[in-house]
Amino acid sequence: MYAAHWWETAVRNKADELAQALDAAQERRLHPSSFLFLAGSAAWGLLGGVLLPMLISMAFDGSLKKILKADAAGRRRVLKVMLPFLGIFGLLPLVGMLHFLSYRFSIRGSDIVIRSGILVKQTRHIPLDKIHNVTLRRNLLHRILGVAEVRLESGGTGEQSEALLRVLSLADAQACIRILQPDGAAFRQPENQVGL
Repeated sequence: MYAAHWWETAVRNKADELAQALDAAQERRLHPSSFLFLAGSAAWGLLGGVLLPMLISMAFDGSLKKILKADAAGRRRVLKVMLPFLGIFGLLPLVGMLHFLSYRFSIRGSDIVIRSGILVKQTRHIPLDKIHNVTLRRNLLHRILGVAEVRLESGGTGEQSEALLRVLSLADAQACIRILQPDGAAFRQPENQVGL
């Protein structure tokens, strides 16, 4: 009985420390630059998943060569085909901004609570004592903007993360690592990258 009480107190202390470090007792949004990352990943998926295979297919069947040699009427037909893709690319920043506005997280009790969605609302409660690994990811753009992506993983979730805080400030991300993974093993910055 005493051990169970001690464990609950330790988890509650961890939750209180994380809420204070992230100022997340109230609901918080991700970093304002998060819409850029979401729009960029969607654009990359559209390019790699739709446009690139279409161009490769057209190159092999010879239609790309015909399009490049086409007269003005042929170019107008190509523009009509490409116009929907250009419209989709134009909407990606809007989709990213809607994600930024709808994604919120907070620390309530001994849980991280994540609320998301505009049309389909979703609320997830992730107990802090179930989180086994916290990883931090920073690509070149993350480093330039001083932000990081934090993945919270619990046992049994397989390859997918339990939660993904796509873009947090670097200070908030480091606080997550420090508090949720006390040894800080997921965040060891090489000396040559200090200051980026």
